[in-house]
Amino acid sequence: MQITKPQNDEEAGAKPESVEQIFIDENALATRWHKSPKTLQNWRVYGHGPPFVKLGRSVRYRLSDVEVHERERTVRSTSEL
Repeated sequence: MQITKPQNDEEAGAKPESVEQIFIDENALATRWHKSPKTLQNWRVYGHGPPFVKLGRSVRYRLSDVEVHERERTVRSTSEL
């Protein structure tokens, strides 16, 4: 039995417009949001914050999920909260 590798993305079934996902760790997110890593750890316990990916002992956040989380919390006045 011979296994052949796809010659291009279309043969592999991937969409040509697909983009590689970028992941950041909790320290990078903590720096971005001016929070401590411990705050992010607490948020994960209680289900707050953006979705995360657990790979072994490492926690990573998809940058796209972080950006969605930020957009969903963008407001123009305190009355919107």
